Amino acid sequence: MSVAPPRNGRSFDWGLKLLALAIALLLWAAYHSEPTVEMTFEAPLEFRNIPSNLEISGDYPATVRVQVRGRSAVLRQITAGSLAVMVDLRDAAPGASRLRLGPSLIDPPLGAEVVRLSPAEIRLRLDPRGPTP
Repeated sequence: MSVAPPRNGRSFDWGLKLLALAIALLLWAAYHSEPTVEMTFEAPLEFRNIPSNLEISGDYPATVRVQVRGRSAVLRQITAGSLAVMVDLRDAAPGASRLRLGPSLIDPPLGAEVVRLSPAEIRLRLDPRGPTP
């Protein structure tokens, strides 16, 4: 029994190709059948790039409530420590200011989307740093 060589050096094994297509479709269907959910997490409020001549004074929240949307398998992997609200104070000036907190301040895991932060705004006071002895 002889087998004819494939034309142009390519194999025409349609059975394996159809099996691979069927597996891909099943995986796609399983992924898209998982519901999208929203969960709320408490995330720490962190400040970076604080000018060396300024210091934060007064009260501000230590944590922020973060509402995240995504597939339930993705959201189950999020821990409180994996989310942080990072506020950049590089261009901050002395005095009282109101800072808007938005989804762009958080880097969520792949497959998750930050929907809302609460509070959406904080008041922060920056005072000149006193001379160090």
